[in-house]
Amino acid sequence: MPFEKNIVMLSRMRDARIGKLAAAKPFIAGTVVEYEKVCGNPRCKCARGEKHRAQHLTYKDENQKTVSVYIPADMLGEVKLWTQEYKRIKDLLQQISDLQREILRRHVTQRRLKKGRP
Repeated sequence: MPFEKNIVMLSRMRDARIGKLAAAKPFIAGTVVEYEKVCGNPRCKCARGEKHRAQHLTYKDENQKTVSVYIPADMLGEVKLWTQEYKRIKDLLQQISDLQREILRRHVTQRRLKKGRP
C-alpha cells in the first residue's frame, strides 16, 4: 500500500534527524550583536574617532522583553558557534515536527482507506 511505504519512509527521515540531535554541541538562544561605541572620556582614542568595539548577546526573556548580555572579546567566536548550533537544532526540531505531522495525517488517511471510507 502506498501510504504504508510513505509512512515508513517518513519515519526513517524523522529518525535520521533525531539521530542528528544526539550530536548536539553547546548552544545558546540569541543573536550576537557587534557595535562600536564612545566611552565619553575626552582623552580617549574614541573621542578622536577610533571607537571601542563591543558585542552583546541579545535574547527575549520569559516576558518577551529584549535582554542584552555582554560578550567578552575572547569569547566572541565561541558564542557565535553556540548561536549557530542553536539555530541548527531549532531547524532540526522543526523538521522532525513537520515529519511527525505528516505521519499523523497519512496514518489517519490509511485507516480510513482500510475501513472503506474515502
